Amino acid sequence: MYDIITIGKTIMGHHNGILEVIKSRINSVVVEGLNNTIRSAFKRLF
Repeated sequence: MYDIITIGKTIMGHHNGILEVIKSRINSVVVEGLNNTIRSAFKRLF
């Protein structure tokens, strides 16, 4: 029972971020692609 309460508290603590991800519809594929593009650009600079 303790684990369920802990999970509930964690979700409630992050509910704003969870809702923003759902609203913005940005999934991890888009974020990872952008991250890789930025890392590649930095590698070319140095």
